[in-house]
Amino acid sequence: MGKVKTQIRQMLDQVRPDTPLRELLDAVGVILSNNPDELRGITYAYRFCVTDTGLVKAFSLVDGQYFEKTEMDEADCILSATEKDMMDVFLRKQKPLTALLRGKLILSGSKAAMLRFAEFL
Repeated sequence: MGKVKTQIRQMLDQVRPDTPLRELLDAVGVILSNNPDELRGITYAYRFCVTDTGLVKAFSLVDGQYFEKTEMDEADCILSATEKDMMDVFLRKQKPLTALLRGKLILSGSKAAMLRFAEFL
């Protein structure tokens, strides 16, 4: 998973402060979809819900293969936050577990799935 983590971190290091979260999530999706061999063995469905803008981004990894999902599809892990709080987690200004404990990030579903995704950040 080192290659995926490196690519995501390099992308995040280049993110401008005014970059929309949708653009960031789409870029993460491209990186995940380009690395199925490295992600083999990971099978979880994710949904990111931005509470203040209504943005919803959903995808799944099925044995490492990336698939776009709709907001109505089942998800193992649903993460909800304001756009600012979610950006802070993605940009490593706040760790996911810290955001959870402070109530900035709300998790519904599998903590294991969330922790697995957090490894990429």
